[in-house]
Amino acid sequence: MTNTNNGVEITITEDSHTDHGLTGAQMDFVLNAVRSGEGASFAVKVPGFAIAQVQLPAELGALDCALIGPETGQNAPKASQVFYGVRGTGREWLSRLTDLAPTVSQTATVIVVGGNLATVYGGPLAPQEPGDKGLADSGHEASVEFWSRHALAVTGGPAVVRKEGASFAEFAKAAVKEETEAQA
Repeated sequence: MTNTNNGVEITITEDSHTDHGLTGAQMDFVLNAVRSGEGASFAVKVPGFAIAQVQLPAELGALDCALIGPETGQNAPKASQVFYGVRGTGREWLSRLTDLAPTVSQTATVIVVGGNLATVYGGPLAPQEPGDKGLADSGHEASVEFWSRHALAVTGGPAVVRKEGASFAEFAKAAVKEETEAQA
C-alpha cells in the first residue's frame, strides 16, 4: 500500500467484502475519498494497513448500518433479541447477531490491508469480535465489553449459520479457549 498524497491506494480484489449494500455512486465516493485523503478521516494509517471513515453527502443517500447498540444511539439489544452464529465466508468464529432492523448512517468505514480493500460498510468502526483470530490479546477485554452491549443486524448480506444454544459466555471466551487448547 502506497500513500498517494494524504490517501492510500486501494485495489478491489475477489476477497474484498463489498457486499454491504453500498451503491456504485456511494462506493466510488468513499474509495475516491480514501485514495485522495480528502474527506477521509484515518483512524489508522501505517504502511500496509489503513482504517478510514468517510461521511457521505446527503444526496448520495444513507447506508444501512448493521451495528445495533449504544454506539449507534440505541439501547443495547436484550438477551431475548440476540442469537449467535457464524456469518459470511472466511469467518469461523461466532458473531453476536440480532433480527432487529439495521439503522442508517452517513458514515462509511473502510479497511485496507496490503493495498487491498478488505471491507467497506455503513456505520462506525467497531472492535474485532472476541473470537476473531486476528484480535490481539490486549484487545480481548475491550472487545468483550463492547460486544456485550452491541450486536449485528442480520441483513441480506452473507449467509448466517445459527448456532443453537450458544451463549454470550461461549462467544466471549472463544479466542481464549482456542489459545489455551493450542498451548496445551
